[in-house]
Amino acid sequence: DGQLLSHTNVEWSVLLDSEQPIKGQIWSLFLQDDNLFIGQLNGLWKWNISTKQLSRYNDFENVAINGFALSPELGLLMATSNGIWQFKDNAWVQFFTNTDSSKDVNCILALGGNELLAGTKNGLLKISKTGSVTAASLQGIPLMSLTLDSNNGLWLGSRQDGLFYFDGSKWYEANSRSGLAGNLFSRLMFDHSGYLWLGIGGRGVYFTKLVAIVTGK
Repeated sequence: DGQLLSHTNVEWSVLLDSEQPIKGQIWSLFLQDDNLFIGQLNGLWKWNISTKQLSRYNDFENVAINGFALSPELGLLMATSNGIWQFKDNAWVQFFTNTDSSKDVNCILALGGNELLAGTKNGLLKISKTGSVTAASLQGIPLMSLTLDSNNGLWLGSRQDGLFYFDGSKWYEANSRSGLAGNLFSRLMFDHSGYLWLGIGGRGVYFTKLVAIVTGK
């Protein structure tokens, strides 16, 4: 409920507690230099680690901040309920607006070649460095999370349709009917051992090697 914690030397310490100005759940975080960007479902904050100053971006009041990605050429990008924004010259500027009736971008991933992948309420978009859509797939499927494995296989978590995997040429999918613990995947992340960590709505956090489940191989 708005509390921000720091983990150092196997101990947790409180940076901001619920009595501070941040109210409600913290949904996404990104650390760039001394600035920690804090995303909520109703706004964006910045916490400066050196000065310990907390400030709010008023332009994003009532805007859902869904996630961040760092691109080698484009720099820091932010997925929101109002498209994708770029942190440029110490300010946030609009980079991409979805022409779909819903402007929601739930997750983004920076690729090589200065392209982006964006998971939206209506599927997956590939976006060029100029902000143009170059490809679309999984249309009609609301996507919540995406990540790459060590072989550049693409993994996507949906809001209600389970887990999707793309090996570069073919799509695979898995859901509760194929043995997964649920169908809503809010977060996906690989660790250094190759295990995929999954945040599953209403069920908690799981980790496993899922290639065999998804591909049948």
